[in-house]
Amino acid sequence: MRKLDLRKNKMGVEGVKVLAALFARNETLLDDIFLFHNGISDEGVSHLAEALKAYQGLKKLNLCQNEIGKEGAKALGSLLAVNESLEALDLNNNPLADDGAAFLVDSLSRNKSLLSISMWNTRITDRTASLFIQLLQSSKNVTLRKINLHQNDISPPLLLQLKQLLPEN
Repeated sequence: MRKLDLRKNKMGVEGVKVLAALFARNETLLDDIFLFHNGISDEGVSHLAEALKAYQGLKKLNLCQNEIGKEGAKALGSLLAVNESLEALDLNNNPLADDGAAFLVDSLSRNKSLLSISMWNTRITDRTASLFIQLLQSSKNVTLRKINLHQNDISPPLLLQLKQLLPEN
């Protein structure tokens, strides 16, 4: 496994642009990237997501605690809609909110590789949980096996329904 761990390096937008350029040119053979707590923001994740559309080798992407909101989630959603290799996406501790999460859930109906998505403490509510439930009930193409939505404002009945729909929750 080829892994790049750049946790807590204060990369910011400019640093992630450099990394994105490597992916855009397919000049890396990485499976896992950990970019936890780097101040990447919506702008930075937009550059990264666009570059990763050209790179189909990545299995795990950790973008926890990077101030990613609605626009960043929209960019990641466009990546998920076309990506054929990413199996795990961690977005914990980002202010996605329901509007941002909706872009991600919508893209999963077209994704054929993602097994796990973690979105704890992302300011989502029953609205997002309901979207996940609809997705899992209506789409036979969904590969998701695990969804982590801890520390959000989701009611127990919807959490139970999600748990029943997923084999690993």
